[in-house]
Amino acid sequence: MRSLYFYFTIFCIFSLSISSSNAQSLNNTSWNVVGANLTTVSFSNDTFSLGGNPFALYTDTVNRFTIIDLSLASGCNNYIGSYTYSLNAAADTLLFSVVTDSCTARESFFDPSTFVKISTGIEERNLADEISVFPNPAKDFISIQSEIMNELSSIQLLNSVGQIVKDDFDSSSNKQYQIDVPNGIYYLRLQFRDGTVGTKKIIKI
Repeated sequence: MRSLYFYFTIFCIFSLSISSSNAQSLNNTSWNVVGANLTTVSFSNDTFSLGGNPFALYTDTVNRFTIIDLSLASGCNNYIGSYTYSLNAAADTLLFSVVTDSCTARESFFDPSTFVKISTGIEERNLADEISVFPNPAKDFISIQSEIMNELSSIQLLNSVGQIVKDDFDSSSNKQYQIDVPNGIYYLRLQFRDGTVGTKKIIKI
């Protein structure tokens, strides 16, 4: 007759295997955040990126998500937020539910939003060699220059929590754009006609 210790050991191994299979479900994934004006986010190597820019550190264990912001501009720096999350059967829709978070701006970003997985081939576009944005940091105006302006369908300015603060940019020509917003960190979101999205980090001073 096998001992109680034997069955306890088998149970622990089984439980650990279940936990391991559920852990890090978000790693190396990218999503469009529908509730935050189609902001693009990604999770990779314990780093949460907003619009292609590293923004926070996170842990992801058995459908429990914990995050701590790195950006002073977010107003949530050093505040830890805790959430549960769920994926649908196809793992292409993600929902967060707040457990506790003293940063209301971050909570309002995660909890009411629907995250839709970005399919392979529609990842964020690398704009480093395609579009120039200057000066950066900027005071009142920025210039956007590129030979592929005709490929753009829209240009939007997002704040540090992914909210659109300016979307009246003319994407049809190379020109100066006024950035009449408070000082801080922003993200210029560029939507291409082929469905891809690119971002540039902008510092307003």
